[in-house]
Amino acid sequence: MKILFFAALISASLLYSDCDDLTQKKDIDVFCHLDEDLMSLEQIVKEISMNPAQTNQMRNQLVLQIMDKAHYADDIASILSGYFLQERISPKDPDVSEKLKLVHNMLVISYQIKHAVDIQMVMRLKRDLHSFRTMVLPDKILNQKGVLKKSKPKYRNKSLPRQL
Repeated sequence: MKILFFAALISASLLYSDCDDLTQKKDIDVFCHLDEDLMSLEQIVKEISMNPAQTNQMRNQLVLQIMDKAHYADDIASILSGYFLQERISPKDPDVSEKLKLVHNMLVISYQIKHAVDIQMVMRLKRDLHSFRTMVLPDKILNQKGVLKKSKPKYRNKSLPRQL
């Protein structure tokens, strides 16, 4: 009987450990996705601010870039509210108020990015995301090489045709 109890206890602790690992892997995937969206937003905002729309084709391209910018900003807001607010931030966390303030600030900035072409807003969002990442992921995960790899932006260059 005692052996069965200890076997159940050990398997439960291993299962809990696996859940923590899976949660951390999911967090890393989500942060990589957010990094890709931010890099795409940064690229779009730079292109919009550098290229004035002078011809009809350039105006059409500008409209597509603005739609892409809104899409990435919405995607960031959706991930922040759908994953972090609903699944990862718990009232039992010791620093729940700081996490909620950061997520709220990032949601507001992502909304502002949709309505303005300002690279400083994107940089503020990047800075806040980095602060939030250090609060959510443990130090041992953040310090491992290659865990948070450099992502490539998902936004395609304006020279490539885009289908609606």
